Amino acid sequence: MLGNICYISVPKLFPTRFLTTAYAILNLCAHIFAIGAPLAAELKDPYPFLIYLILLVILLFASTLITELEKAKAVDELVPPTDEIELAENNAGEARQAELES
Repeated sequence: MLGNICYISVPKLFPTRFLTTAYAILNLCAHIFAIGAPLAAELKDPYPFLIYLILLVILLFASTLITELEKAKAVDELVPPTDEIELAENNAGEARQAELES
């Protein structure tokens, strides 16, 4: 169920250009926590619950900082439109070509 939530929510939080990088980072974090879970479960009695509680508090505060992509004010400042990038690359290529010809 949690995996389904990730596949639904991540595209709403990150621009398309950074989507695969975000999935990779989230996948890495999930694997690290999956590796550490048995280690935390083997600790003496109050410590696994305290680790769980601390992680929940951290995630609670972190979730308040997340804004959806539609609500973000400066989405265009984060990622310029593809047309502008292609135009800049074409202009740079034409300038190089003009330098080579002269």
